[in-house]
Amino acid sequence: MKKDHIELQSLDTHHLIIKAATTLFMELGYRAVSTRKIAAACGITQPALYHHFQNKQEIYIEVLKASILQTENYLNKIAADYPDLKQRIYHLSCYFMQNYEEDLMQMFHDLHHEMPEDVKKVINSHWQKGFLAPIIRMFDEAVANKEIGSFEKIDSSSFEISYLLLNMIKSALLPEYMKSLTETEQKAIIEKKAKLIVQLFLSGIA
Repeated sequence: MKKDHIELQSLDTHHLIIKAATTLFMELGYRAVSTRKIAAACGITQPALYHHFQNKQEIYIEVLKASILQTENYLNKIAADYPDLKQRIYHLSCYFMQNYEEDLMQMFHDLHHEMPEDVKKVINSHWQKGFLAPIIRMFDEAVANKEIGSFEKIDSSSFEISYLLLNMIKSALLPEYMKSLTETEQKAIIEKKAKLIVQLFLSGIA
């Protein structure tokens, strides 16, 4: 029982470090954050932090992987909860606009400027699995169910279309000044934008 308690405490500390580091990386950027700052934010010593992670880079990688996994789980939930493509695109658009604000996008930007190539490849592999793959499956299922036509007819693929959708959503993220609005006001704007994305993506402007 004592061993189980220690392991549970260790797991809680691990999660606490990830949570605190996520906030710091989003607010300050990779370069400005040190392991000392992360440890202080967690209320633990640096040696205690190094028991869980060897260095700042390792923490950063785990933060990004945790974020990607959370997205993957939610996209899979959308696919399970909503049967048709319109609903799926609407809800995943709302999800990204609600959760991927400029601060978090900055973290992915830092990845490409601060991390070595081998780390970029690892994170890109996780990104492909967590972000792209669930959306690709949604489009492939829509083709199989005859909700939409084959992508070959438009000289494209579900991979390319999924990537285009993510870029469209990225362009619709709420700008910094919108954060001054209430949650209700932001939600209304997000839902309006999500409906527009569905319309433009599946029907165009005609």
